[in-house]
Amino acid sequence: MNYEWSSSRIHTTFSSGLRLRMSYCQARGNRHSLTGRQSPTPSLYSPTKASGRTIFCVRCSTISENLALASRRHWLYGAAVTVAGVSLPWAMHVPSSNAADGQFDESPRTIFVAGATGRSGVQIVKEATRYGLKVKAGVRSLSKADSMGLTSMYGVEVVQMDVVNDSEEELGEKLEGVYGVIDAAGYVPTYAPSLDRALSHEIDNVGACKLVRAAGRLHHPPRFVLVSSLLTNSPNSASYKVLNSLGNVLKEKREAESFLQQSSLDFVILRPGVFASKPQGSIILAGEDTFDGDNDLLYGAPVKCTSPFMAGINNTVCGVTRVQLAQVAVAAVLDKDLHEVIVEIVARPQSSMGTAVPEMLSAFHK
Repeated sequence: MNYEWSSSRIHTTFSSGLRLRMSYCQARGNRHSLTGRQSPTPSLYSPTKASGRTIFCVRCSTISENLALASRRHWLYGAAVTVAGVSLPWAMHVPSSNAADGQFDESPRTIFVAGATGRSGVQIVKEATRYGLKVKAGVRSLSKADSMGLTSMYGVEVVQMDVVNDSEEELGEKLEGVYGVIDAAGYVPTYAPSLDRALSHEIDNVGACKLVRAAGRLHHPPRFVLVSSLLTNSPNSASYKVLNSLGNVLKEKREAESFLQQSSLDFVILRPGVFASKPQGSIILAGEDTFDGDNDLLYGAPVKCTSPFMAGINNTVCGVTRVQLAQVAVAAVLDKDLHEVIVEIVARPQSSMGTAVPEMLSAFHK
């Protein structure tokens, strides 16, 4: 493979002391991803897989096991890189050169995460900061956000918001100027049936729809990623009946999905299943209504899952962790070629499908 080297280099210094020197080159032919290996001296990391555009060749002058990315100065878009066993985000991108004056725009994008103190929301905020994004963390309780460390997290602005009590106008003001919204808000079961039904309706349905309307009113509407659930469109499934017994939550989420689909926003709907506390294998992504709990696609021999409602009759796939969901959510909001699509997210132990999430999402490009 031949490369045309640019004389430009971008130096990025991390607060941990890791210094990367990015020399970017044009690859002729197929697309490439990069994998780095630890080396005591500067070394070029070889491309390993297909790409069709400019790629980034990484040289390291020092290696740190603890990558503190908070002081990152440039925001580099490129392929996934692994340094000292630590995966650097695929969306570490070279600043955009599409500006009218031809200059690089060094400003990181800002996304809004609704439900940022929730178990999924906080992982999404952390993942977004790893990408070098600025984050507006939408929370109901400022004191809870502070106790969770969000108020002291680099690049994070905590914004008090409530999808139930705030008006559309108030929500819109808080969304102003963001590139994308990830709605990870959801009700927390109390196991009191009537209360759960009321909370689910207010938060997972009415509140989500209000946030969609607020985003749609903006002069520059943001991309919108809705975290929903598997089985929302499978009311005849046995697993649906079990999960929906908690506050009619799947029915409420499906109504929010439909509302978003009928809106004018550029959207992605993510459907994870019952979450696992520990990874159960590599992420597998599939299209709408693939995993209904009864007729899952056969990915191989039956496996043992810790999430009981995800294995389905075939027992071939399992639920993901909230960290894995966060990886998909942030990659989805940044993927400008991903439009108006529903993506279902599962995992499988000992899966050989260890493809990087952005590359997996490219299969959904229209």
